[in-house]
Amino acid sequence: LNTYQTSLNTEVKKQVDTINDLVGKIKELNRDIQKYEATGEPANDYRDKRNEYLDELSQYITFETNEQPDGTVMIYSDIFWTQSISISLQRNTKVTHTNF
Repeated sequence: LNTYQTSLNTEVKKQVDTINDLVGKIKELNRDIQKYEATGEPANDYRDKRNEYLDELSQYITFETNEQPDGTVMIYSDIFWTQSISISLQRNTKVTHTNF
């Protein structure tokens, strides 16, 4: 039983780390998109990469997105809600496997 619990805890931690990594990458791309589009330059490559990360994130959690006029996305999820990824993560918000 202890071995099973340890294995389960390890898997949960691995998934949480993956989620945090993906959200961090999305945050960085939000900044890039916002920066480039504010100057009138297209940010299509950044948007494509962000969509790839959002697709990968969907393998771990269920969420909806809402794109803002500045090009950033908001993520709404059953396990967490961020006003805006770029704002929330600046406050060092991370998903953990404790109670939500």
